[in-house]
Amino acid sequence: MGFWLDLDTRQYYRLNESAMLIWQALENGFSFDQIVKEITTTYAVNNKRAITSAEALLRQLQKRKLVRPSG
Repeated sequence: MGFWLDLDTRQYYRLNESAMLIWQALENGFSFDQIVKEITTTYAVNNKRAITSAEALLRQLQKRKLVRPSG
């Protein structure tokens, strides 16, 4: 579990282990496909579940304007 501070809003966010994995992958410039592979490898879940989880977190992060879609 980890914490993240949005310096613009001064809000803290608590991220669970899988969310931290996704956040760190984003920081390292991973593509969506690479993030999904990291999730399936780390947590031994199927591709469909990894995609669903990653998409859900990315939607939340975009909604809070913490990330932007690339391209």
